Amino acid sequence: SLITLFFYVGLNVDLRVSRSVAKKSLVMSSSGVLTTIALVGLTTYLITNDLTTSLIASIALSNTATEVILLVISSRELSNELFREVLITSSFIDDLLVLFLVAMLGLLKGGVPVIPYLIKHIVFALVIISLGYVISKLLSSKLLSSRVIINIAMLMLFSTTLTAYLLGVDLAFTAYFTGISLGILRFSKDPMLVNIVRLNDLVSYLSEVLDMILIPIFFLYVGINMNLNYVVSYSFIAVFTSAFLGKFIGCSLPYVVWGESFKGLVYGILMNARGSLESVAAVLALNYGLIRGDIYSIIITTSITSSLTVSLIVRLLRRYLRVI
Repeated sequence: SLITLFFYVGLNVDLRVSRSVAKKSLVMSSSGVLTTIALVGLTTYLITNDLTTSLIASIALSNTATEVILLVISSRELSNELFREVLITSSFIDDLLVLFLVAMLGLLKGGVPVIPYLIKHIVFALVIISLGYVISKLLSSKLLSSRVIINIAMLMLFSTTLTAYLLGVDLAFTAYFTGISLGILRFSKDPMLVNIVRLNDLVSYLSEVLDMILIPIFFLYVGINMNLNYVVSYSFIAVFTSAFLGKFIGCSLPYVVWGESFKGLVYGILMNARGSLESVAAVLALNYGLIRGDIYSIIITTSITSSLTVSLIVRLLRRYLRVI
């Protein structure tokens, strides 16, 4: 289910953004991530006195979930397309960091040399992206049916994950970049937009499968491992506060400096939306014995509470979002 989930998240990534959007997104994402890692890392270290645990918790909670943002805020509520592009691109950059964390968890468990492991993953990701461009060029002049798109997706996912398994590359990491690679079909010159529509149909199909079967099973497993005694605690309040403030301050600051304070405050709030990737990182870290049960429960609860808080604030500020 994790492979399908990461493939779906990667497939939702749209790389068709302008240079100005990419620059603003990179600055905001980097500022938010670094501030959150600093605050959450310090808070968690004071609670656990363990550097590995604090690093895992801080990186996991520095993420912003693209899929949650798209659910929380609709195009009717936010008509400024540039604002939406910066928001979604920034959350994509955040996803990359958590993705590397997921890949690195196996490294922390197994004692594998760091540099060769990282180089292998980066090179493999570049190979997959290059494969996507090649496939996009080959199929750009063809009108594909839904069945053909599904077959191509299954073939790509099977071949890349099998190769990754043989090479010792993380499978979730591979599935994510395979999704991005297939999504490059959006770049193809298709005046009738047939292939893009077929690709969107595949995304919708995977979304239904995940929503009906795989995600409920995964979050059932997530919930079974939680201990509610750790949820209502000062430790949770401290971690949640540091995670929310880290994102809020870090993502707002660049726009405040650029003289767009209100827009920065809205970004700071919305970038606190968190979702499934944090839960994946927490589950794997718990299974590998890298974090304790109390920190696991706090990470999961912080992720859920953050998204609920963002949703509530968006409802309160709905009429102001239309004027951004």
